[in-house]
Amino acid sequence: MTGRGRERAARGAGRMVDRSAGDGAGTGPDVRVHVGVSELVYVGPALGIRSHSTAVPRLLLALDEPFVLVGPAASTAPLRALYVPARTRHAVATPGIRWLVVYLEPGSHRDRACRHRGIPDPDRLVHLARTGRVRHLLDAIGPAGRPSSPTDEVITRMLREPATRVSAAAMAASVGLSLAHFLRTFTEDTGTTFRLFGRWVRLLEATRLVSGRTLTETATDAGFASPSHFSDTVRWAFGFTATELLATGVRIEPI
Repeated sequence: MTGRGRERAARGAGRMVDRSAGDGAGTGPDVRVHVGVSELVYVGPALGIRSHSTAVPRLLLALDEPFVLVGPAASTAPLRALYVPARTRHAVATPGIRWLVVYLEPGSHRDRACRHRGIPDPDRLVHLARTGRVRHLLDAIGPAGRPSSPTDEVITRMLREPATRVSAAAMAASVGLSLAHFLRTFTEDTGTTFRLFGRWVRLLEATRLVSGRTLTETATDAGFASPSHFSDTVRWAFGFTATELLATGVRIEPI
């Protein structure tokens, strides 16, 4: 079956496909998703991104042409690099441009470095992305890890067991905090909410599991309540659908 035929079959059956660059697809854009335990890196076209807001902070860097954003993070002039805080709604006014998007762990050392000191050497980050050196790219942004905090144990558990759904009340009790204090502290430490961070870690897990599974299998195995909840989360996080992404022949690789 040809690459185009596989895409049609994947869309019809709801099966997500991870194609390598060498299986004959070749003519489409080079699109890569690098996924780690708590971070994700996207390299590829903007795909006509819709207005969206993600649980985690992002770095947006132009690979070729500058980009323009609309919404609360709007830019009045074309940009080559921008830090977008968690839960900030935005959309791209220049669809089709190629860019590098780094989804950072909220509240991490890398997030705090960009938030307080700006994006370090954007040209170098773009070069590292172009040459596939994603680990070096992340290290250039800042050190791994996060500061010690009352919610550190909870974040570690959520990242270690992404498909396990545990209530905020149970998590609060596990670290000896009242529910109200826990939720407030979690947001202060990370810049996002407990509920949204839970959606994000399940989406990371789905990205790791996606190859060879149907959407239903992926959603179930990653801990989503339903396939529609998974689809909504993809659109909420990335501004495009899973089908739109898969049509590019995306390569999904571990960090």
